[in-house]
Formats: sequence, C-alpha cells, structure tokens
Amino acid sequence: MERRKKLELIAKDIVKVYPDDRIQLSPKMLRNCNKWSFNYDYLEDNDRRLKSMLMEAQSLQVFIEFIEALGWEEHTCDWDIGLLITLRNGLLIDTGQGYCNFEIRDMKLVIEQEDEEEIIVSISAVREIKL
Repeated sequence: MERRKKLELIAKDIVKVYPDDRIQLSPKMLRNCNKWSFNYDYLEDNDRRLKSMLMEAQSLQVFIEFIEALGWEEHTCDWDIGLLITLRNGLLIDTGQGYCNFEIRDMKLVIEQEDEEEIIVSISAVREIKL
C-alpha cells in the first residue's frame, strides 16, 4: 500500500480515539516540530553527510504527509502546509501556504505548487526548512 494511504488510515484511527472532537493534535505537532536542520557540516565524510541530509529530507517528507493527513481528518477540510527553505547561500524559498507537493528525487527536493513552476533544489544546498 502506498505510504500516503497508510498515513491517511493511521490519521483516521488516531482521530477516532480523541475523547473530544475539538482536540486537534496537528497544529500542536506543527508548532513543536516546525524547524528541520540540514546542517551536517560537522561530518567530515561527504558521503556520510549527504546520506544524513537525505535521511533528514525523507523524515521531513513523511512528517509533512502525516501532518497533512491528520489535519485533513481533524479539520475535515483541506489543510496545506507552507515551506520556508533556507539555502546555504542565504537564499530563501517561501512556498506560502496552499497546495504544495514535496518529493525527493535523485538527492533533490522537488516542490510542486498549484499554478507555480516546479522548484528543484539539491538537498546538499539546504540549510534548514521551516513549516
């Protein structure tokens, strides 16, 4: 089963155990896990540094997919996360809130936005991502 579908099922099960339908964990999770650092400069081995950065990006991808699935169940409507990406050269990429598909392809972050051009950034160029 596709990962997104599994996360959607998990989110539905989580919402079922809430003692009160006003409980919303997704905003709390988003507030408390909103900054993801890709600063692995302390690792001298380049391959190890890149693998660590890839694992961080993969973790972020799953987290975003889960938060979106949980937010959908809690709010019973579309709930999209915006990304603020800081690159090592200081450039900021702000996707704003709204539909944003975040994928990893060949050591690159690929961000697709509704009515916008696709953004492709090398994982090694990223310093941090804020949600």
